[in-house]
Amino acid sequence: MKIAVTGPNGYIGTNFIKIANFLGHEIIYLSRSAPVFGAVWIPYNLNDSSPPVLPPDVDFILHLAYRPDQEKITLIKDELESIEFILSAANKVNARVIYLSSQTAKIDSVSEYGKKKWELEQLVIKSGNIAIRPGLVFGGDPKGLFLQLINTLRKQSFLPCFIPVPQIQPIHVEDLCNCILKVMELQNSSTKIFYFGKEYPVSFTKFMQFLAKIYLHKTMLLIPMPAAVVLWVTQQLKNKWSKSAQLASLLTLPPMNTQASLSEINYQLKPLASTSTLEYQSSRELLQEGLIIYSYITKKRPALYSLRKYVRLIKTMKGGLPLLLPKYFTYLPILLCAYDRFNEKILWVQALNWRINSSSLLIEASTKSTTELLKIKNNSFFRASISISAILLKELFLRALGMIVRQITPSLPPRSWGESL
Repeated sequence: MKIAVTGPNGYIGTNFIKIANFLGHEIIYLSRSAPVFGAVWIPYNLNDSSPPVLPPDVDFILHLAYRPDQEKITLIKDELESIEFILSAANKVNARVIYLSSQTAKIDSVSEYGKKKWELEQLVIKSGNIAIRPGLVFGGDPKGLFLQLINTLRKQSFLPCFIPVPQIQPIHVEDLCNCILKVMELQNSSTKIFYFGKEYPVSFTKFMQFLAKIYLHKTMLLIPMPAAVVLWVTQQLKNKWSKSAQLASLLTLPPMNTQASLSEINYQLKPLASTSTLEYQSSRELLQEGLIIYSYITKKRPALYSLRKYVRLIKTMKGGLPLLLPKYFTYLPILLCAYDRFNEKILWVQALNWRINSSSLLIEASTKSTTELLKIKNNSFFRASISISAILLKELFLRALGMIVRQITPSLPPRSWGESL
């Protein structure tokens, strides 16, 4: 699919683009500044006075952009105009719009932000497009509201325990991005609003304790506070305290029926307990993957700094998603020859080839690594020629060996890799 994304540099935008690129989708950046890696870019700003001009083959516009001044009523008119431009641009190329709304969206929300989200949502669904209401999004590199929560926990040692305790339905950012892609893949769905978050609400207090323990390795002191009193105070301070609306929205958060939406896209969220080790497990799997690929290329165990470079590369370019290579590759890295430079449309094989080629470039970028790769002990032209010739002969041998291995183990790519996405 070809997907145009507004707000591509935000918290959800960056994560969505990494996963979408990894899965082979083509992304068009709709943003004020051009992307670093030279992707397709169309200048776009919420203040623009006309719709963006899109290529005729765009399938979806994912509208993530929003104004940071969420509570200024004067901005509501501009927000409505900007989303009308997005809908107009989509209509011209026969694309569909997916608008990321908020769980706080409600016609009688206690915050102007919630009322604005509801109004924008209505424009989207009345035009035949789709709105998505996510729960509290967390995980990955902290940005947006998730970063605010982490910073709040970092700066203090106590945590207000509201009575009664607000219930939330959190969702890991990777889960949300996968859910959005699943919605795009649906055919002939009549659903106008999708709700994504934990099927069963969890205590906000316990969730904050979870964040403090996992991300900051600290235990918070709980201080009981009556929710009704806090809500009254936030209403009195709504024009003086910028965070009062967010707190009021939390205390009056409406529940979502997420089970129907998750069932429609046939997706199961990761258990909250397992998300505590997602980043750690991913880094560990990538280190193991780098060990296999580097051992295959250099025929020796790589140094730790090389593996760290590999992990940073995959996290930057491929969203940090590991290939989940079979364990026997650890003992026999040479088996990778069966799929190295093998012209195959299987997504796993394409991803493996990209990683092998990228790792080779990383190795060649270092003089020390290149010397080790060529096994040159001095700068002799004669020795270098022999080493290069030996590498060419080994390449021919590996190509022949790869053909044999593919015949013996035709189902080598693990099915679990595709299912995990």
